[in-house]
Amino acid sequence: MALDFIAGCLGGSAGIVVGYPLDTVKVHMQTQDYRNPKYKGSWHCFRTIIAKESVAGLYRGMTSPMTGVAMVNAITFGVYGLTQKHMTNSDSLASHFIAGTIAGIAQSPICSPIELAKTRIQLQTSSEKLQVLASTS
Repeated sequence: MALDFIAGCLGGSAGIVVGYPLDTVKVHMQTQDYRNPKYKGSWHCFRTIIAKESVAGLYRGMTSPMTGVAMVNAITFGVYGLTQKHMTNSDSLASHFIAGTIAGIAQSPICSPIELAKTRIQLQTSSEKLQVLASTS
């Protein structure tokens, strides 16, 4: 069980590192004003972020999901395993479905705030970030 948790954390972290730039582009594309689009397409969005903010702009807000991946995996694996133990036929498709559903519901209250924080940080520009820091000082 501990080995599964560690593998899940490492796999989740690797997935975040690899996929995060694409997620950043997706979030920028989804939140632009459709009446006056800022980007011509995904590739244009990617190049614009790099030109304005360097590669670091593609990874802005990554700390939120990276810190949450361990907690989410712990909840998911723990609840899934516990549910499977209480099933009469733990090898059936129905028991896997039920255990997965319950694990997904259990981790949602943790994932939702992490995703919200990630999205808000991804959309911040460098000047907005400085304004937030100046107002808190």
